[in-house]
Amino acid sequence: MELVLKSIDIVGQSFLTVIVSELGDKTFISTAILAMKYSKSAVLTGNLLSMSLMMLIASYIGYTVMIFIDPHYVKVFSILVFGLFSILAFWEAYKGTKAEDEILNQSFKPKWHSVLWQTAVLIFFAEWGDKSQIGIIALSANHSIPLVLTGAIGAIICCGFTAILCGELFNRYVSENLMEYLSGLVFLAFALFNLKDYLIESI
Repeated sequence: MELVLKSIDIVGQSFLTVIVSELGDKTFISTAILAMKYSKSAVLTGNLLSMSLMMLIASYIGYTVMIFIDPHYVKVFSILVFGLFSILAFWEAYKGTKAEDEILNQSFKPKWHSVLWQTAVLIFFAEWGDKSQIGIIALSANHSIPLVLTGAIGAIICCGFTAILCGELFNRYVSENLMEYLSGLVFLAFALFNLKDYLIESI
């Protein structure tokens, strides 16, 4: 009985570590924005794959891989990815309203697997070195890794579905053109925040 309670406690700690870190952060917001524009199943799958991989790396490899991969390079890639998504969003907004571009949007709608990988890449670079990853590394150093992963992945699934639902609700009240402008501004803000962090760390 004591072993069961201890296992539940470890899973709970891991779950709360990720939930508290991820709800409302840049990954959550990015997932919600992408879900407003693209296939929700593709965005959710990309989010879950990327986040699960991050938790797996944090649990089993931890600080080792973070030592060998220079965080400055990861930060640069995240700036570029957020910047690219911002440019694409502003371009979509510039092209016009939904009514005017309906035929074009149908013709050039991104494929499911393309959306999945775009989401996965964005989330991976956005999350590298995030506080949830650091928290999982710390928990894995002192507790059973499978139990820590169970709690972390459970939290990832909850956050992912919540982000998708938030995106769906927001999409009902915002026009597609305005949504593109807002997406561009949010991704631009994330790129600038990452650039600020990079410049501070480089000094």
